[in-house]
Amino acid sequence: MKQARISSDVEKTVEYYDKLADGYSKILRPWRIELLEKYFTGRHKTVLEIGCGTGNYLAAINVDKKIGIDISKKSLQIAKKRKGLKTARLIHGFAEDLPIKSNSVDFVFSYSALYNMPDQRKVINEIKRVLRSGGVAVLEFQNMYSPVSMHSKLLFDVPQYFMSEREINKVLKEEGFDVIDIQHRQIIPGYLAPNDFRVELPLLKNICLKLIYVVRKK
Repeated sequence: MKQARISSDVEKTVEYYDKLADGYSKILRPWRIELLEKYFTGRHKTVLEIGCGTGNYLAAINVDKKIGIDISKKSLQIAKKRKGLKTARLIHGFAEDLPIKSNSVDFVFSYSALYNMPDQRKVINEIKRVLRSGGVAVLEFQNMYSPVSMHSKLLFDVPQYFMSEREINKVLKEEGFDVIDIQHRQIIPGYLAPNDFRVELPLLKNICLKLIYVVRKK
């Protein structure tokens, strides 16, 4: 029964992102680019984006080898037409089972995608497997205790899976990652007002929707 539900959820997720692919292809958040530029260095030769969608962010990185994976075929079709992705390896598949060699990637990132994946721990385990020792990952989770996450579940017809900050910290530690930085962003729904700024006040951090972790594989 559980497997059937997950399969149904995947179908809904694919349908949702196929439908919105054209719109998403035009969205680019400057802070996400800045975060990649901050932690991406010249020694990183191979980059993987999990949930690459239409390739907005993967195309913006200047690197020798780019890999993107997504479950939406329509999104990948758009990504393949981007100037910065002509030679990229774009995979139609699942992050829980990456078709990528172990210890072959230097840098991994994932924006607005992990919360659509039912087994986020398995995804984190796969990220650890493909990353080389000392490799860096920038991962955006969504906070289960944020009022925005509750609102989001009611508003959007797509399966969503949220974790608490405590759960995320526990999983990352058990999987062998060192946390370099944690950013807290978005305290109200984005369609009401732009509010992707970094939140510093402790009380407001607890209700932020986005939890962005920068981690390094030991």
